[in-house]
This record gives sequence, structure tokens and C-alpha cells, in this order.
Amino acid sequence: MVLSFTAPKNWQDFELLSKEVAKKKFDCDFDLFGRAGQKQDGIDVIGIDKEYQHIGIQCKHKKADAPKSKKIHLTISKKIIDEEIKKADGLKPPLNRLILATTSFRDAALQRHISSINLDRTKKGLFKVELWSWETFEEELNNHSELSYLYYDKILKTHKQYDKDMNILHVLT
Repeated sequence: MVLSFTAPKNWQDFELLSKEVAKKKFDCDFDLFGRAGQKQDGIDVIGIDKEYQHIGIQCKHKKADAPKSKKIHLTISKKIIDEEIKKADGLKPPLNRLILATTSFRDAALQRHISSINLDRTKKGLFKVELWSWETFEEELNNHSELSYLYYDKILKTHKQYDKDMNILHVLT
């Protein structure tokens, strides 16, 4: 059974989730970058993969319509994407990959925009840009039960997918 998950309620939890998903996807370590109020060049999470590629993640947490709503009403725009890329271009040492992680849903227009940007940036030898929508996070949460147990044990219990022994095992490892 594929489960749906609600986005974290605040940007801090979303940054932590983004860090943990990146660790699973790239099988390497990632850290939060800097702290609130510091110049971060548009980067919230940073890491180096096994091929020594420098990866930065900019997290864009979007709020729900109402306190009890699960629907996300805001999306990031092409303008925001372009602004975040420009900020990340200033990071030293330079990135090999920038991931724009958002709690917004997948959007074909934004995916086309990212593809167009990557064609241009590749010709110039600049970093690649990726867009992780909320569906990307749901896929990773479904693929990595330890993340589900860490962040969404209540949802697992509601859908009778919770296994107490598995949760204990994940906590101990």
C-alpha cells in the first residue's frame, strides 16, 4: 500500500526531512547549512556525494490553506526558482547540483522550466538544478520505512502499517 503523507507544519521540520531524504537518496552525509540570519547563498542543506559532487538543497516550505487542511495552496514560481539559482551561483566552493525542495505539488510548467535551465547551464559548465516536489518526498517516505517511522508514526498506525518491532529496530540502528 502506498501511503500519502502531510507536509511538515514548519520549515524547520521540512529542512530536517529534506536532509534525511538526501542522505537516503545519495547514500552519504548531509548537514544543515549555517543558521537563521546567516548568509547562506540560498542553501539550507549541504553534502558531498560518493563521487565528491558538492550538493546544495534549498527548502521551500509552503503552508496549508487552513490549520486543519491538508491541501497545499501555494507553489513556488519560476521567479523564485531563478532567484534561488542566482543566490546559489555565489556559493564557494561552487555546487555541482542544486536541489530545490518544496512541499508544493509536482508542476509540469516548473519541470519544463528546470529542463530549459539545465540545457543552458550544462553548456556553460554550471551546476545542475533539480526540483523535488512533495510527491518526491512521499515516494522516499514509502521507499524508506525508517524515515516514515521517524517522522510519521501516527500515519502508519492509522493505516495499520505500524510495526512496533520494526520501529524499535529503526531507532536502534
